[in-house]
Amino acid sequence: MDGTATKNRVISLRKRMREIRHLLRNSFAEIRILRYRNARLFQQRLDQLQHEIAIQTTQRGLSSSLDYLEEFERRAIELALEHSDGDAWQAAMLLGMLPEELQKKRERYGLLVSEKEEG
Repeated sequence: MDGTATKNRVISLRKRMREIRHLLRNSFAEIRILRYRNARLFQQRLDQLQHEIAIQTTQRGLSSSLDYLEEFERRAIELALEHSDGDAWQAAMLLGMLPEELQKKRERYGLLVSEKEEG
């Protein structure tokens, strides 16, 4: 290869690298937006769940606030798992806890591991 061909190839590679960096930057921005929207939607559903459980607690006359908290926690875990398509790590992040902590709580409430998590 002569000098001009090498120079043109370097320029072409630099241009392709800029395009790739731009594509990655845009992709990461889109991922952040989707995570934000996902988290906001989850928070809205969690707020609705809290309201529903408060009404049910009053109607059923659960014996204590501990009953209410346990019911809310169990159903929040179910909601997070549903919202994250069974991805336990993502569910833990939505709930603001470590995956190990989520696992202990799932065991406590008898929430079984889904096929997706096993596979």
